Amino acid sequence: MTLRTAIEDQLFAIESLEALLLQERAMLISADANGIVDLLAHKDDALAEVSRCAQDLGRELVASGLPADGQAIERHLAITPELQDNWRRLRSTMDRTRSTNAANGRLISQRLQATTARLDALRGAAMRTGVYNPSGRSGDSQSASRMIASA
Repeated sequence: MTLRTAIEDQLFAIESLEALLLQERAMLISADANGIVDLLAHKDDALAEVSRCAQDLGRELVASGLPADGQAIERHLAITPELQDNWRRLRSTMDRTRSTNAANGRLISQRLQATTARLDALRGAAMRTGVYNPSGRSGDSQSASRMIASA
């Protein structure tokens, strides 16, 4: 493997992950729970591939005599222009993917908050209507029992 190949492999892996995150966003917006569940396995595989490629890239950087940090790579690219385009594409794709992932996280958080609020409302309504709880008592009979006990 060469440094060029490692960069290209990492770019391909990140682009694949980005595509899955965009699909995930569409499914989150449309509330396609089944689609999201199916997508999770693919997303896990893509994340594993990104991790594997990052390790390969790190090894190639070290083999090239470079520490695995952005500044060293930028200095190396200044004298190795044939790698510059792919490196810039990789960094740009990584930034977009990070942004897409953060946006998906916000969508998930909003959905979770809305679902939690709905469940809380249903729980409150159930207690007000005298639905039986796990111990076999209704919400109203519990408060009546407490009132009698305190009297």
